[in-house]
This record gives sequence, C-alpha cells and structure tokens, in this order.
Amino acid sequence: MGVYQETISVETRRGIAYVNCTQLVEDVVERARVGTGIAHVYVPATTAGLIVNEDESGVRSDIERMLEAIAPAGYGWSHDATQAEGNAHAHLRACITGQSVSIPIAEGKLALGTWQSIMLVEFDVRPRTRKLVVTIVGE
Repeated sequence: MGVYQETISVETRRGIAYVNCTQLVEDVVERARVGTGIAHVYVPATTAGLIVNEDESGVRSDIERMLEAIAPAGYGWSHDATQAEGNAHAHLRACITGQSVSIPIAEGKLALGTWQSIMLVEFDVRPRTRKLVVTIVGE
C-alpha cells in the first residue's frame, strides 16, 4: 500500500463559480500509478467546497437556487456585521457542501459514475486561487 500526494492550484471567479476538477484529479491518479485505491480531494478553505455531481447548467443552477434559499447573501448574518466583505453566506454554503470528497480508484481510473464530475465550488465574494490537496492511497 502506497501513498502519493500532490497540491494543485485552481483559479476561481467570485460568487458561485464551478470549476470541474475531474481531469486534474485524474492526472494525479495517473502520476500516482495506482491501480486500485482511493483518491481523496480536499480544499483547505472556509468559503469554497467540493461536490460530486453532474456538470450541467441546469443542475448547477438548481444547486445555486438551493444554496441561496438555505444561506442567502445579505441576510444579516452575524459574521457580516464583523467583516467588511460580507461573506457569511459563503462560509455557510461551504459548511453545507463540505471541503472534501473521496472517490474509489479502479483499474487506474477514478470510479465515477457516467454523469459524475468533481467540482470545486467557489462561494466567496471575490476571485481566489484555491489549492486542492489530492491524496492517493492504493496499490
């Protein structure tokens, strides 16, 4: 059993912005030369999240509507009163999505379903350079 780890950078736009990171993670799996194992992807951020879902405009729009309903921007959150950026909603949305995903590796490839993609979702009020820590455990 071996462990391989890489950190990759991803540029985001402000607001709810999706970056399909599937190919970036697949590239790490290939470099790790693992046939069977697990790929764990983590974003060390409090205003961004990771999801596995279909990378399709209707799904992305529905996710945005759901998150806006649950954690609306400008609601009067306590954090907004203490910060000039007014990004409490970004923190709350990141709590909902989470900061990591784990995907099995089979035959040297991510074992994603037909319509599944790994997406970094930016929630903050300004563009960011996000780091993704990709850890591969396997053989």
